[in-house]
Amino acid sequence: MNSRATVLIACFLLAATPAAAADRALPKPNWNRHAAIEASSLAETRIHLESLFELAREGRGEELMRTVRAIELDAGWTDPAREKVLHSLALALGDFEPGVIGPQVLEYLAERRSRILVPHEEHPGMGVPLFNIRAAATGSLAEWSRHEKRLRAERTRLDSATAIPQAENFVRSIAASSDAETAARIRAARGLYDPAELEFIVASAPTMHDVATASLVLAELAPVIIDRPETMDLLFSLLEHRELGATAALALANSGNEAVFDRLAILASSGEDLAAKRALLAIEAFHSTRDLQ
Repeated sequence: MNSRATVLIACFLLAATPAAAADRALPKPNWNRHAAIEASSLAETRIHLESLFELAREGRGEELMRTVRAIELDAGWTDPAREKVLHSLALALGDFEPGVIGPQVLEYLAERRSRILVPHEEHPGMGVPLFNIRAAATGSLAEWSRHEKRLRAERTRLDSATAIPQAENFVRSIAASSDAETAARIRAARGLYDPAELEFIVASAPTMHDVATASLVLAELAPVIIDRPETMDLLFSLLEHRELGATAALALANSGNEAVFDRLAILASSGEDLAAKRALLAIEAFHSTRDLQ
């Protein structure tokens, strides 16, 4: 066989193989849709669902997990009835408060492949889940995540609203001065204000007219709340600030947080601008401190 023929055959095989593999990978229907729906519509499924919902409402997560596993292993169930119950449970749990039961049941169902495949309406040769348990569980987990994010945002808003009256008075009283008494008051603030209040004070530093006072606020108070994302983001944003950038760099250097140093390293290697140079300063300061210990 000449070389040209060999190349042509090789090209044909390369082109044909993915198509053939894809065809083999397509799932085939294993149930008639009407028959599967009929088999899943048993009176017992409703009774079992009510029992499962009661366990969820009462926060009995471990018992709920055991019951789900028992349903999976019970040979007395038809597959359509079993999958209808598990699918309905996965959907319903998304409406529960995330803290009522743990995520174990939904995480288990999110890995559960549907066994009842019915013909696709437009492509009858392809099987699709009648009850897509994985999609339902994944959707409920996503809804829990969104709910928790909303709660965190609301708590942050309430914390800030509570912190403002007291912390705002403190900021107003120190903003225009930089004497020894002011420095002592800033240092004392570490033990007088809670993290939300300290975060408000630190966030006010860039707006202060006196640079020395603003730098002292960052140096003394930012390290106390360095693990709060808003404070960390503020310090990184200040690295390019002409007057406060060096202080922000030193505060980051003293954080001891590995995620901070990873972020500093990326920034330090990003170019020659002021923020990159300050990031390098922070890394060098961190290593110098460790060498002295």
